[in-house]
Amino acid sequence: MRSGFSVYCAVVVAIGIIPWNSSARVFHNSRGKEIDAEIKSVSGNQVTLIRVADKKEFTIAVSTLSATDQDFLKSWKPPEPKSDSKGDAPMAKADPGDSEVKAGANFSLSFPELKEDRRGNPASIGITIPSGYDPGKPSPLFVWMGGGDGGNAPTTSGVVDGGQFITAGLPFPEGCNNPDYSKMVGDYRKIWQDYHQPMLAKLFEKIPNIDKKLCIIAGFSNGAHCIAGVLREAKDGGYPEFFNCYVLVDGGNGDTRLRGGKGNYLFATWGETSPNAVRCEEAAKKASGMEREMFEMEGIGHAFAEVGKTKVKEWLDTVVIPATLGTK
Repeated sequence: MRSGFSVYCAVVVAIGIIPWNSSARVFHNSRGKEIDAEIKSVSGNQVTLIRVADKKEFTIAVSTLSATDQDFLKSWKPPEPKSDSKGDAPMAKADPGDSEVKAGANFSLSFPELKEDRRGNPASIGITIPSGYDPGKPSPLFVWMGGGDGGNAPTTSGVVDGGQFITAGLPFPEGCNNPDYSKMVGDYRKIWQDYHQPMLAKLFEKIPNIDKKLCIIAGFSNGAHCIAGVLREAKDGGYPEFFNCYVLVDGGNGDTRLRGGKGNYLFATWGETSPNAVRCEEAAKKASGMEREMFEMEGIGHAFAEVGKTKVKEWLDTVVIPATLGTK
């Protein structure tokens, strides 16, 4: 992702997607550098600016800006809706998202500026819009990270309702492997800062009516290692910037102290005979700041068995969904 300032920091700013306000402003970063720009959009902790001089766009972290600019963004309001030619009624607001974001749609969100994924494919997120999608209503999100080399295929993984949840597949970047275990992901700070953070920011910008009350990220094996690693090591927000529910399936880091946020949820499940059993269980036991549930899949090895899927779904349906969305 291009940035007017070279540092990506992430502090959750309580503002959503805001349309472009045509007024320009001189922004300052924490090092005193300036940019005369217009605000195009603000999503989470990211602000997209259009430089006045050459109309070049830059997406940067709000927290890299001066305290004055941060306060300005917190209090900034979108312009009033334009009136029609008679001046007696506001123009109708456009549906959130664009023509790709519609009920039952499948599409990819591409990132040509990022490195290839671990499978050697161009960086992209696969997305499925649920059949029950209504652009005027919030929709919960389920993001999956697979094992091995991962991938970007969206899936419910058998634990959420595909008719209600937006689903997405989040890949791993090429490289960023664990130096001690070449098949395992590693360098979690780099994965977060240079890959997943800009990808997720774009996803939430693409679909502005994602329901922030329930955003789930789940992963199997390497996917679970990645979730645990980022929750432990990311300096700048990490997954709690976007998610409030985490599912670790037969993966994690035994020495990890996972840090969630207030109102966050964690489910960890592992195969009884899996080589990852200890690291997954220990990671869950050391989690802090989250409501936690654990389940051992008896007689199962390294797999996400149906018994585990059933337990995760039951937990989501009876604990998390009622507490966050108020429905079962």
